[in-house]
Amino acid sequence: MVVFNTSVFIAYGVFHAAMELAVETPERAWPAVAVLALGAASGLGAILHLRRRGESQAAANAALIALFAVITLITYGKGGLHAPGLSWFVVLPVVARALCGSRTAVFVAAAA
Repeated sequence: MVVFNTSVFIAYGVFHAAMELAVETPERAWPAVAVLALGAASGLGAILHLRRRGESQAAANAALIALFAVITLITYGKGGLHAPGLSWFVVLPVVARALCGSRTAVFVAAAA
């Protein structure tokens, strides 16, 4: 599940970065692209950790934290409460439930 979710979000990150570069000015696009690249690198790191150590819970937590950070930073950079991507915070508890379980989902829902 960690590999699938992380792969989907990495693919979305590539698409989102391309859209940022296509529609935004370079000054506004590059910070978001940098955040997406760091998030993708963190996701790949979680997958590599899972492959090498077999610790699925640690990899799931790392992937979830990276996703939370990416969504938070991009939303803040694009206008905070007025950002078009604010609705992505609804996805976080769903992903937390799929990756880490119900207790983590409740915590993430409260944090989001």
